Formats: sequence, structure tokens, C-alpha cells
Amino acid sequence: MTDDDAAEVIEFGGDASNPSEDRHITELREAMDKISAVTPIAAGAIRGRVGNLTSAAALRVTMMALLAKTQRKRTTYGQAIARMCELSLAWLDSAGLFRTSSDERSTQIEWPELLPELSK
Repeated sequence: MTDDDAAEVIEFGGDASNPSEDRHITELREAMDKISAVTPIAAGAIRGRVGNLTSAAALRVTMMALLAKTQRKRTTYGQAIARMCELSLAWLDSAGLFRTSSDERSTQIEWPELLPELSK
């Protein structure tokens, strides 16, 4: 970090490919993927071994664990976000900045579908 407006970032070295650097970056990425608890296929860790998953059914089966985790988070966080919105509107009302009645403060969160619906 610097306060100098004229500061520059200058690359040095010169070798186009550095195997140890590439390996280090790969290891960092793998560690971050493990910590995030995202499934390997969603994180892109299984490159080229799955084939082309073009149907919604194949994607749904392959990413079932991630879809379930996302739905749990949507339920939990959705309720929290709705409650925070209601409290914010109540605060604005009590401060006289934005008048609302208690029935106008209810919030409903509508999440988009994670995968396209299967055609029948």
C-alpha cells in the first residue's frame, strides 16, 4: 500500500513459464476450494473428466450436494435478510424518514431457479 499516486507495479524476471510458481498457485487454489466446501465439479477441480453435461437432469444429479447446500443457505439467509429489511423499514419509520405501516414492512425473497426446469 502506498500514498504515492505515481507508484507503479513493474514485473521483473523474464521466464514465461515457472513450474514452481505454477505449482504453488495450483496448490493455493486447491486449498481454497477445500476450505470453501464447494463440490469439486462446481469448483472446476475435475476438469475434462466429466464430459459435457448439457442436460438439466445430468447437472442436477452431478451437483445434488451443492444444490442442497445452496437451498439450505437460501432458507436461512433469506429469513435473515427479510427480517433485516423489516427492521430497517421500522427504524426509518420511527425516525420519520420513510413512513410505513407494519403490514407494509413485510418482505418476501424470491430466489431464481438454480438450474433450468426439465422439459416434459
